[in-house]
Amino acid sequence: MGIVVALGVANPIEDPGYESGLSLRAWDVGRPMEFLAEIAPDQTPNVDRRVDEVNFTHATDFGSPPDYFVVELSGLIKITKPGEYIFSLSSDDGSQLEIDDTLVVDLDGIHPVQSKEGSIRLASGTHSIRIRMFESTGEESLRLEWKVPGSQEFVLVPSDVFLTEKGVTR
Repeated sequence: MGIVVALGVANPIEDPGYESGLSLRAWDVGRPMEFLAEIAPDQTPNVDRRVDEVNFTHATDFGSPPDYFVVELSGLIKITKPGEYIFSLSSDDGSQLEIDDTLVVDLDGIHPVQSKEGSIRLASGTHSIRIRMFESTGEESLRLEWKVPGSQEFVLVPSDVFLTEKGVTR
């Protein structure tokens, strides 16, 4: 008779250390940008809060100044049906979507509101998600939609599939 040891992270769906939503962090860069800027790991965000979904149409939605800011949304996404997921990321200005550290959509650069699609095969369970976006000048927007396996239309990714750490100081 042997002993079996299972190592890994507790299931976040059942873990009381998680709550619904994503963590939104915004940094006031204070200068024009042409592409997504890397934020230093120790740089404190000007905004740090939980959000339910990715559907922003104005700087006040981000809680940031009207121009020259970088936003990062992060957390987990719950997948109940395995298969090919198609994501549509819309933004003004540049943005990127990563799932499990894989770049799914790259819509970087200065531009008016544009959308770009990308797909990824996902197993059932939770997956890390990170969306980065920058705003130089003009309008601000960021929206994440998806087509789940078997669907023909894009819809806003619903709030009940996002998880973030609970009790984080924001």
